[in-house]
Amino acid sequence: MSTVEIRVSYLGPLRQQMNCREENLSLEPPVTVRSVLNHLIQRHGEHLKDVFFNAQGWLDPRVMFLVDGGRPHAKQGLEMELSGREEIQIFLGLPMAGG
Repeated sequence: MSTVEIRVSYLGPLRQQMNCREENLSLEPPVTVRSVLNHLIQRHGEHLKDVFFNAQGWLDPRVMFLVDGGRPHAKQGLEMELSGREEIQIFLGLPMAGG
């Protein structure tokens, strides 16, 4: 079985944490957005687990990702399967306070 090539780019403060603008990943299928995030945790360090996911294992609301420029929530969110033709952009939003 061949691997799936995924291109991931980082925007905002996450770019500094990842130490690069973008990278190409080679993953065993099936590949989902969740498996990409888990691969990034293994590749770049366990500290990213606390960046990407909350204590319950859900995607942290500050983490946003786009697949081919669009939000994948309508397309199964984290469980969306990727073929390798997609580009993923991940960015970390800053908490906002207001009154």
